Amino acid sequence: GVQPEVGAQERYTIDWGVLLDQGVKNLRDAPAGALGPAFAIAVAGLAFGWFGDGLARIFNPRLTVRRKAGDS
Repeated sequence: GVQPEVGAQERYTIDWGVLLDQGVKNLRDAPAGALGPAFAIAVAGLAFGWFGDGLARIFNPRLTVRRKAGDS
């Protein structure tokens, strides 16, 4: 097998999917455990969506609705 280098350690990374899965598995005992990761995923999704919409409006002038004077 392949031997790790001397002093090499497994890097600790945070995976939102794993955190959410663990929270859902423990939902009955600790329901708040799933709320944090679920909220973070929802906020990140909304933020990326709004960011993409903003870029689309900046770089695609046809998406901007222009109103005539007197329109409400």
